[in-house]
Amino acid sequence: MNVERAMWREMSPWGELGVWAESGRLVAIDRSPDFRPAASTPDEWNWSRDLQNQLSQELAQYAAGQPFHFRTPIYLAGTDWQLRVWRSLQDLVWGETTSYGDLARALGQPSASRAVGKAVGENPLLILVPCHRVLGAAGEVTGYRGGLTMKRALLELESAQLALGLAD
Repeated sequence: MNVERAMWREMSPWGELGVWAESGRLVAIDRSPDFRPAASTPDEWNWSRDLQNQLSQELAQYAAGQPFHFRTPIYLAGTDWQLRVWRSLQDLVWGETTSYGDLARALGQPSASRAVGKAVGENPLLILVPCHRVLGAAGEVTGYRGGLTMKRALLELESAQLALGLAD
């Protein structure tokens, strides 16, 4: 089976993003220029313009403060626990935040807030799987692979639209 793979740099209001796709689905978005999904080498990649255009359009809509759910196809690969956490992140709506502890309780594992935090930190798809919506127990902005400045900017973008009554 021939697997189509693509890698590109996407400019965003939050800086340059590295984007990786496989078989027409996004597998990773990161801010680190050295980030590579597991088991990939630079010479494996080809371009996929349709997927790149779709992601560019959706990121622009998001950055313009237009609440919606990303429709760009994604593929999440991880442990069963990671997948449960990442799927629960996808259930968080625009402007809604939660804490690591609340997420652990919602997953039926009330003492697993650190395990939730680890899985959240390993989320391969920044922005699309909204790990930026997870805060510390007291509501503090805590770690984010994209950097705390980016996390604050994403939260402010979403909360500004809520304050204006523009969110769905």
